[in-house]
Amino acid sequence: MNSAAYRPWAGFSLLFLSTNLLAAPAPSVEERLARLEARALTAEADAARLRREVEHLNRQFAINSSLPTQLQLSLSERVAQVEARQQSLEGRTSELASSLDPIEGLTEGFSFAGYARSGMSVNSHESGAGRGSPYMTPAGSVGGSVGRLGNEIDTYASVTFMKESQASNGTHAKFTVKIADGMETPNPWAADESKIHVQQAYSELYELASFRDIPMLRDARLWAGKRSDRDNFDIHWLDMDVVSLEGTGAGIYDVRLTDDWSLNASFMSRSYGDFDVETNKDIRSYIGTLNQFFDDGRWQFMLSGIYSDQNDAKLNKKESKPEGLDKWEGAIPADLMELVQSFPKPEGHDNWLSHKEYDVDDSGNRLNKAGFSPAGSGWHGLLAYHRPDFFGQEGMFKAALLYGLGLGAELKSIGSDGELIDDARALRLAMYGQTRLSDHWRIAPALVAEQSKDRYVPGDDYRWLTFNMRLANELTSNFEMVYEFSWQSMDLDPLGYDGRQAASGDFWKFTLAPTFKAESGDFFERPELRLFATYMDWSKELDNFSTKDDFGQKGFKSGGTWQFGTQMETWF
Repeated sequence: MNSAAYRPWAGFSLLFLSTNLLAAPAPSVEERLARLEARALTAEADAARLRREVEHLNRQFAINSSLPTQLQLSLSERVAQVEARQQSLEGRTSELASSLDPIEGLTEGFSFAGYARSGMSVNSHESGAGRGSPYMTPAGSVGGSVGRLGNEIDTYASVTFMKESQASNGTHAKFTVKIADGMETPNPWAADESKIHVQQAYSELYELASFRDIPMLRDARLWAGKRSDRDNFDIHWLDMDVVSLEGTGAGIYDVRLTDDWSLNASFMSRSYGDFDVETNKDIRSYIGTLNQFFDDGRWQFMLSGIYSDQNDAKLNKKESKPEGLDKWEGAIPADLMELVQSFPKPEGHDNWLSHKEYDVDDSGNRLNKAGFSPAGSGWHGLLAYHRPDFFGQEGMFKAALLYGLGLGAELKSIGSDGELIDDARALRLAMYGQTRLSDHWRIAPALVAEQSKDRYVPGDDYRWLTFNMRLANELTSNFEMVYEFSWQSMDLDPLGYDGRQAASGDFWKFTLAPTFKAESGDFFERPELRLFATYMDWSKELDNFSTKDDFGQKGFKSGGTWQFGTQMETWF
């Protein structure tokens, strides 16, 4: 047997033999407070001891009042010294207590939360860095994700800081800021690749004094700033948002129209980027949303309107052919040029050669990457069902149906895709949940399917379906064996958009992950420290979808590949 055959087992063995060094964290605010309180208690104990000593000396002085005058003076001096030390220690105790007050005021109402994952993998074919991501397949280009277990090679971390306060009239205020960063390099110092950014920064007002006598607004929350919507929800095992409303704006939550009917409303803005428009500003979209909940939150109906009047704005950059194109066109024999021009082409394109590199039309207005005018508006709708149990059993279940037109045809991240054209339309169904099979086994199935048409090019067609199932077997209070199977089928016809070719086929993967955690027994209990072995394979036709994705690259072609690695994931 040659050495290549041992690589998977050698890599997997190294996972078990590797060690980790843990650096001691810097003292937290709570630890500093505890130390100051300990010092104050010590000072108080010293003061009490000195008081007892003074009382003892006073008694001695009273008993020995018949002693010579010189000795009495000596005792008086000792008593005076002890009393001075006592007063000094009491003063220090008071100073320590007063120094705690501003720190306690700063930490009162303060909290923070965090999420992080970090992992590495080795590919059995290349004996080098593994490849992977939940959106690694061709369907991932239009939102079709696959199982994430044993399929992530990045490091991502976010920290959210929150400070709450209360005004004298009883109104509560809350400020939130979230900072996030992500990268793929395993190096500890990676400033060049860092993407650190402020993901959220907003303030809220709730339990407003002015609303207390208005039943409809009594529970309402006002907010303004940059944020992710509070009621977004996702399928964690696919790293896929079912719906994600994000941007900068303002809104109100929990307007209670009746006992079983509540309403949220918001207005947000997003940017499609800086295309060097004549106004010298980036192109924005504006999203107005009404989100309604019925039957104690079990049913949800959400409707969003998206508007971007400047999405096809005039650009400073004028239309021009690539350098040398005229000469190249003249060099092509007439019969060959006629043959090329006879190929089927998207509606509205009379000449492929003169359009596929253009980003403006004859009037200088922006075009998408396929050379078509992008949409200026759109609609997005969601109908969802939320169960706090798994059909009467322990767990949970959610289902959602989404539909979008124009700029609303990006179903996951509302209003985020400025490449969509006016005729774009999309339909998605998502169902997922988790429950127990027995005392020591848990299961989490998920099914997502989508079809979209006329997305970026008139006549394009994208269809995909993902089925994912995660199983966990609790072996001890700190150890589980976790398994994940994922299958995705796709039929994609992008009509050349962004260099993509038609592709039809299947992808599947299986992951085995021995997992250590603080306490087993729950899919959402973290942290988790994992070893994993993943086998994946896909149809050969998928290798040619795009030169920009991983499929078809050297050492990562259809036919099956193993990847081995480690990962941690935590949140709090």
